[in-house]
Amino acid sequence: MDKFEVLARMSANSLFIYDLANDTLEFTGNYNNRLHAKRHYEHFVETISTNPLVEGDSKEGFEKLLKDTCSQGHIVSQNLSLLTHEDKYETFCVKTFYLQENNEILGFCRNIEFIMRADADSLTGLYNRSGIEKQLDDILANTSKDSITALIMIDLDNFKLVNDTHGHLVGDEVLRDISQILTDSFNKNSLISRIGGDEFLVCCHSMTNIIELIASVNSFIKNVLLYGGNRFGISASAGIAITTEPMPFQKLYNHADVAAYAAKNSGKNTYKIYDTSMEANKYMDITSINYLYDNRDNREAFTNTETRTSSTTNYLPLITAITEINNKNIDPKYKIEETSRLIVNFFKTDCAYANCFYPDGKGLLTSYCYSRDTSRGMTVETDFSLSKKDFVKNFDEKSIFFCSDVKKINEPLRSEFLKKHTSSFLQVLIFDDKDRVIGFLGANSKEKRLWNQDEIDVMITISKIITRTVRELHEDSMHILKKGLKKIPC
Repeated sequence: MDKFEVLARMSANSLFIYDLANDTLEFTGNYNNRLHAKRHYEHFVETISTNPLVEGDSKEGFEKLLKDTCSQGHIVSQNLSLLTHEDKYETFCVKTFYLQENNEILGFCRNIEFIMRADADSLTGLYNRSGIEKQLDDILANTSKDSITALIMIDLDNFKLVNDTHGHLVGDEVLRDISQILTDSFNKNSLISRIGGDEFLVCCHSMTNIIELIASVNSFIKNVLLYGGNRFGISASAGIAITTEPMPFQKLYNHADVAAYAAKNSGKNTYKIYDTSMEANKYMDITSINYLYDNRDNREAFTNTETRTSSTTNYLPLITAITEINNKNIDPKYKIEETSRLIVNFFKTDCAYANCFYPDGKGLLTSYCYSRDTSRGMTVETDFSLSKKDFVKNFDEKSIFFCSDVKKINEPLRSEFLKKHTSSFLQVLIFDDKDRVIGFLGANSKEKRLWNQDEIDVMITISKIITRTVRELHEDSMHILKKGLKKIPC
């Protein structure tokens, strides 16, 4: 037994060799455990019209596959209907490659219908999650700038009400109908799966633009509402993640999931295309911050300085949310913006920010912030001319600098803060791993404001949480400086 025969027997595929000069086809290995085929065929192409191995509609396709293989210098594949060893026709993926020096075609046949049954969702017939993942690994690995690939995460809105109101049998029927709407909305090159419950995942690949993609998504969302809006009260939210370069499945899947979450939170019955700002925004919605304002006792504690309690329990949701944001693997600028947003909303200040000093300490580099003033972008060019040395001397031994009335502090700081329409503030220094000051966390108010000890302690805690993030910002800023680039305010 030669090496080729051994490999063929070890393979899960049915292997064959086609001799172009003699028009003969010979199977090898365990082909007879999968196909109802003879080992050797004489005049294979000449007699293919009467050969029961290939089903009628696939006969022309098999012949064309062999011809195309000779004219192309790479692997060619086509799905064809072949006779199995159980005497029934099923779909096989037939792949071929031309060996010019031998004037032979090597090929294999793989029963994809058998595989699809294992990778199919039993309720809808679509791919299940493991099934679509297997398909997407190759697709995403071969994505290029000339071939756009998109993942669409789809979540049905209010589907739980269908099961609760009409029962699970009706719910199953709705899922089957939605699956058909999905199939009708996207082209045949799309891979469609039900990944669990009322969640679906669609992959559109080999696209040259996204206009058709958006049209398909809009069509699907519209048709779901027409189908189930009045009868069941359901709609669909979709998150779209797009790549033009090779990307691991899980990464693109996470992007689509985040975008779907954003679509849900924007009012449902819509779609969103992923961008990095959505990463941090996702955490804004899963925290307990809303609870703090909805609960009467907490609301009084946070809106009235005099009645605030000394218990740190009231601050745990804020600290937890900021910790989660800064532990995420996202752009540090967005971490600071979302951290600042939480500080502003929680303490009712006008803006919050994290600043980095120039390496030489002669001034501030860039401020990343969140402000109630919508005219200010996330990235703000600073005109704070005071040197790090002169500025840091205003901080106490706990690295705290705050005041309730800016007009009472000395120049030149007073003028600097008044230019920013600031009446009171609280700032905490940020250090690098060698205990050198690299920046600070701050919160400004246009009104005169007292800061109690609890609030100061919480800001110190937050400064420690975001230290690593500020270090990342400092490194990025230094990298930009070395390149000689100038930051542009958003």
